[in-house]
Amino acid sequence: MSSSKEKFLAGIQKKPGGPTPLTAKGFASHVLRTRETLVLEDMAAARPKYGSFVLPGTRTAKSAIFVPLVASDQTRGVIEVGDTERENAFTPSDVRVLQTLANSMSVALENARLFNETQRRTRESAALAEVGRDVSSTLDLPTVMDRIARHAKELLAVDNSAIFLPDRSGRTFRAIVSVGDISQALQATEIELGQGIIGSLLQSMVAENPTSVVPLQSGQGLEAKFDTPLVCNFEPMFM
Repeated sequence: MSSSKEKFLAGIQKKPGGPTPLTAKGFASHVLRTRETLVLEDMAAARPKYGSFVLPGTRTAKSAIFVPLVASDQTRGVIEVGDTERENAFTPSDVRVLQTLANSMSVALENARLFNETQRRTRESAALAEVGRDVSSTLDLPTVMDRIARHAKELLAVDNSAIFLPDRSGRTFRAIVSVGDISQALQATEIELGQGIIGSLLQSMVAENPTSVVPLQSGQGLEAKFDTPLVCNFEPMFM
């Protein structure tokens, strides 16, 4: 590669407080979308074409290479190498070396993903077996429900878990057990059959996983929630 001292190697970086979202335009977005290597001999001249922009006061590269990381037919990321001193800094040999590196990294990422997936399934199978043993060890309904709620919270790695049961009318549901930071708010919540996400779920007995914020009566909110009915003797309960 070029002998310039002012080079950098970067990926998709995170800012304090979270990752930086990609827009529809820009060099990295183009590479992620097309899965093709992009060689820019003059980045300033290429910016209008790709819709890229520079923040005021930022020192940027004059030439660069962007190579996608592709694994399992999906683009997992982008490698970017840039030279801040001159245009036309990279040779075809430099491009081939970076593509070879990207291929090796893609294989490593996929192997790590498969390993983590296998480990996750193994842990889940062991945990589900433990849940079965734990729940079947008692016939006391409150104890069984409490254990189910706690195991659900642990298995799904969520902040809160609750089980709602109907009153005698069958149209109003209240939490008989709740676990988590907002357990008191959940226990104070009443669900009317056919109203809202949970009420509609109970009416149709179809699981949903919306990603919108769902406010509670206390004014607190959930970033995401997963609801599923518990059906006993063809009558829906709710978890």
